[in-house]
Amino acid sequence: MKKIIITATFAFATMFSNAQITVNSGGYVGIGTTTPSYNLDIAGNTKTTGSHYLNGQTDLGINGVRVFNNGTNGYMDYKGAGAMYFRADNNNGGIIRMTILSGGNVGIGTTTPGTYLLNVNGSIYTTVAVTVSDSTKKKNIKDLSINALATIKKMRPVTFQWKKVIDGGMKGTQIGLIAQDLETLLPSMVITTNDTVISVTVKDTATSTLVTKNETVKGGKAVKYNELFPILIKAIQEQQKMIDSLFAIAKEAKGQRTNNNSNEQGNAGTIHDMELASGNAIIYQNAPNPFGDGTTIKYFIPENVQSALVVFFDAYGNQIKEFKVEEKGMGQLNVSTMNLAVGVYSYSLLVNGKAIDTKKMLKSN
Repeated sequence: MKKIIITATFAFATMFSNAQITVNSGGYVGIGTTTPSYNLDIAGNTKTTGSHYLNGQTDLGINGVRVFNNGTNGYMDYKGAGAMYFRADNNNGGIIRMTILSGGNVGIGTTTPGTYLLNVNGSIYTTVAVTVSDSTKKKNIKDLSINALATIKKMRPVTFQWKKVIDGGMKGTQIGLIAQDLETLLPSMVITTNDTVISVTVKDTATSTLVTKNETVKGGKAVKYNELFPILIKAIQEQQKMIDSLFAIAKEAKGQRTNNNSNEQGNAGTIHDMELASGNAIIYQNAPNPFGDGTTIKYFIPENVQSALVVFFDAYGNQIKEFKVEEKGMGQLNVSTMNLAVGVYSYSLLVNGKAIDTKKMLKSN
């Protein structure tokens, strides 16, 4: 009997020696190391054909992490009401670098991604950024109706520096807009997040142990800069209309001067006779044109006219104002335009419900 025990003990010790397994007095097991510091301390590679469960679980019916390979793909599963944190630094415990919430939202550089699938606290460096803009994935598509040029003129571009620099993209002087300023003009372009209280695990420097404490993550305001591009495009279109109108006005004025000069020099070309009677209603070109804070429009209304209106329209043909002319004969309408946005407008003289003439005018500043 004693011989059998000695033989078994020798065989067991030999097996441990050949496999480089060490069990110290504290119960720590070392494989590939003779000084294990954990319940299982492996110095070398490991291979598992089945699933690897953390937190002592054999399934994902309750909180736990599982790492496994199904023969084709590798997986890491987490089941729980909380989040999965990825830490990395040279301190015990580590700083949380990436967070995956149970709903799938991912935070990089932040533990509170909120309602966004990806929330990055820092710069994003990429070769190409592509935004989906397929009409089949959108609804309620309408033309942008704001006065884009006037809106852009009210924006306040600034230079600034970040108080907390997280990466290289945040270093030095930056160019942008202030969310609080933009919110007064285009509130839909500004996103506001509230303060959030989270639990974090940190190293207590006094005791060198890991402790959990609550930490408040400050909220703030963010700008959807991608929505600026359609506004800029529309502003350029509005400005081009103004330029085209100026060219048309200048061309017309040049033509009038040419005709006048030709007549003065006796080169009138073909001459036609006509009678200009005072029975015709007339509306004249506003002056000055282009104009700033105001302009003047002269008109003539014959005695036989029953009703006369001067009607104003914006560049899209929408009626914005009308003036009822009560007196007959020559008249003058002084138009105040201090609160009128920059752009091209038109006005028409309506006599007895019929449009007699239409003129264009340009608000330049």
